[in-house]
Amino acid sequence: MDQLDNPAPADPTPQARPADGTPMLRQYHEIKQRHPGHVLFYRMGDFYEMFFEDARIAHEVLGLTLTSRGQQGGLDVPLAGFPYHALEPHLAKMVKAGYRVAVCEQVEDPKKAKGLVRRDVVEVITAGTSFNDGVLGMARNNYLAALAEAGPGWALAWADVTTGEFRAGQFSPENLRLLLAGLEPAEILLPRSLARDEPAGRGRELAALAGSAVLTKLEDWFFDPNVAQRDLKEHYGTASLKGFGLDDLPVAAACAAALLGYARENLRSPLEHFSLPARHELGGSLLLDPATRRNLELVRSLSGDEQGPTLLSVLDHNVTVLGRRLLRSWLWSVPGELAEIHSRQEAVGALRTERRSERVRAQLSGVGDLERLVGRLSAGKANGRDLRALAGGLAVVPGLQGVLADAPAPRLLRLAGELQPLPDVLSRIHQTLVDSPPLSVSQGRLIREGVSAELDELREILTHGRDWLKSFEQREREATGIGSLKVRYNKVFGYHIEISRSNLDRVPDRYQRRQTLVGAERYITDDLKTYEDKVLHAEERALELEERLFRELADWLRPFFAPLQQNARALAELDLLACLAELANRHDWHRPEVVAAGELHLRQARHPVIEAVLPPGERFVPNDVTLSTEREQILLLTGPNMAGKSTYLRMVGLITLLAHMGSHVPAEQATVPLRDQIFTRVGASDNLARGESTFLVEMQETAFILNHATDRSLVLLDEVGRGTSTFDGLSLAWAITEHLHEAPGRRPLTLFATHYHELVDLEQSLPRLRNANIEVRQFGERIVFTRRIQPGGCSHSYGIDVARMAGLPRDVLRRAREVLAQLESHEYAADLTPTLQRLPRVAEVPPRAAQLALFAAPDQDLRERLRAADLERMTPLDAMRLLLELRDLLD
Repeated sequence: MDQLDNPAPADPTPQARPADGTPMLRQYHEIKQRHPGHVLFYRMGDFYEMFFEDARIAHEVLGLTLTSRGQQGGLDVPLAGFPYHALEPHLAKMVKAGYRVAVCEQVEDPKKAKGLVRRDVVEVITAGTSFNDGVLGMARNNYLAALAEAGPGWALAWADVTTGEFRAGQFSPENLRLLLAGLEPAEILLPRSLARDEPAGRGRELAALAGSAVLTKLEDWFFDPNVAQRDLKEHYGTASLKGFGLDDLPVAAACAAALLGYARENLRSPLEHFSLPARHELGGSLLLDPATRRNLELVRSLSGDEQGPTLLSVLDHNVTVLGRRLLRSWLWSVPGELAEIHSRQEAVGALRTERRSERVRAQLSGVGDLERLVGRLSAGKANGRDLRALAGGLAVVPGLQGVLADAPAPRLLRLAGELQPLPDVLSRIHQTLVDSPPLSVSQGRLIREGVSAELDELREILTHGRDWLKSFEQREREATGIGSLKVRYNKVFGYHIEISRSNLDRVPDRYQRRQTLVGAERYITDDLKTYEDKVLHAEERALELEERLFRELADWLRPFFAPLQQNARALAELDLLACLAELANRHDWHRPEVVAAGELHLRQARHPVIEAVLPPGERFVPNDVTLSTEREQILLLTGPNMAGKSTYLRMVGLITLLAHMGSHVPAEQATVPLRDQIFTRVGASDNLARGESTFLVEMQETAFILNHATDRSLVLLDEVGRGTSTFDGLSLAWAITEHLHEAPGRRPLTLFATHYHELVDLEQSLPRLRNANIEVRQFGERIVFTRRIQPGGCSHSYGIDVARMAGLPRDVLRRAREVLAQLESHEYAADLTPTLQRLPRVAEVPPRAAQLALFAAPDQDLRERLRAADLERMTPLDAMRLLLELRDLLD
């Protein structure tokens, strides 16, 4: 969402001047002016209220009733509000709508306030700084990014404030596009000078790159490299930026500092859980541009639905949120180095043996989101359940280390070594917190008995107050010898001892007179006064004490953030590796041989997503694939619609991607050479908002491929040239194929699926091009797609047969066959010069006899009659009659 202009005005209404209103409204305006461009959630007792334009926004976005509170400047003051306990869902709705929210709380006890209760903003919630579960996708990172120009390229820093992951780097414009497509940041920070939407500037370009991200303008000094050096060194307590790897990237460091300052200011948190901003480089990775991510349906189907069948949905059988989030990260940051790939493969292979993956998954089941638990602790947002979940994550560490102790894979041994049981942390949490704490710290009853003698006494008072009073009363009767002595309570005078006048001579000196009655006197003792003070304030004091003890525990945990985060990363990777091993066992996937260079060969390969969603009883037809830079660089695949050409292309792309991820793959045997990028050009799409037609988008994507593909790329082209006239499209497809074959220094492995079966002739002139087609069997008018790839080109596309299957009228099909016969006879000469003359329109066609002379072969009627015959149900007599009829037609 493009939010270069603030969604909420700094001054709500022209008439609303601070001097005009009540003290409360003046306070509201003062706070609002400090947070321009934010919707202010203003705490009023048990409600959050919004005034003026904020109220109108809340009415539209949250569906709240719009009312008014008094007048200001002679006008009604618009008002909308909701109960304080509904803050989380309303925050989520507002942030998802693209607004920034300032949460203003009462920062002093109303009972102790003299006059107006003091209020202040305690945090600012934006798309990139939210901890709200309704805003966050639990199985995906929520990135905040900062972007600035760095010479001819760009500097980018990004962080997930909920986990502390923090990276930065400087990239070419093309690599920035690839990076943002994978990151999908929720919010991007920009220098105000860069955010101007100038026709000749980069404003429109940024809007296109940002996708659905909220764009937030900051003053340019936020991105000052000199200020950045100082801020980063102060925050991390370092003498230089060399440990960051950013000492030679000043603009990237400036972006990191701008992001850090923005997040720290909004969250009112020191961000102790933020890691050092690690330098990020795309070298040594398998790159995937936005079109490829879309066409391979990695995390969304082609319709844009994340719930549809995708590679993510097939792979995501992790048992923890940690593993699910890491899987998304592995899908956008794919390694291109053999050492990393082989390390992952070995770990997956080791987990497949001896039921090790099952044992790892059993240990991990129920582990909470340790990464975000640490983030909540750092931001002061953790509750008792969070800390119990953190303890649960630590409790599985010894068992996991036992499962992995003899694992025959160095990566698994390293991960087991990185796990830290932290027994002191586990013990402290168990000893301090009850087993099932309430959701909110303010609800109390979350600290165990025995932790604090004072707290235990307060609870004793609350639970057994009457018993203490009875015991006290009995003790005083025995001590004074006054059998009628009574301990009573009065709202005005509180707790007291009541003694009749006849027993006043027995009253001890330690009794203090509180009230005189007609027939009795009321007294209090130091013990009873102490008890009164405790019981009257026990609940309030107990809650305050529990909150203090909880905060002490949370503060005690701060030095353990780093090892806790290390545990979270190790648990996430173990979960994901075990998940990949489980998938391989379940679906009969095998370890591919990933090599530095050479031939791509897949034997009996299957499409991982389609195979997973086939109905019970149906089987995916496997196929072989061979591509080689030296011999079979381009595979030209022809065949009809619906036969499976696109599936075959995507299958090769997905298996290549899985192999680079370190996963096993759906093939009996696979050899995959390292690729630097996968390019795809699939399907028809347009961008009408930018004035780009379907064909223009198709050519833009093709141009990107031709300009960037290298010897180490994999190119998947599906129906290039279909968006224009036949001859234009065929000519372009022909020239594109030649370019991919002949371009100096570039021989990308290429799969090209096309309906232009005329291209099969290129096999004669391009030595590294091979024809293949999808086998089709025809039985009368019925065609069967076998889904099997076989060598050789296809002479036609069976389009009319597919149209018949779709239900087109028979006269349309008959006419189409007539036109097709003419086109196939006279479409173009040997040099591709068009020779076709204008075909008569249907209305111009003379009676049947003349039509046959012009368009049809002499035996056309005979062919039509034979195709229409139902041979399977024909009796011998019917067959004889058909033969006689055919003979007559022939004569």
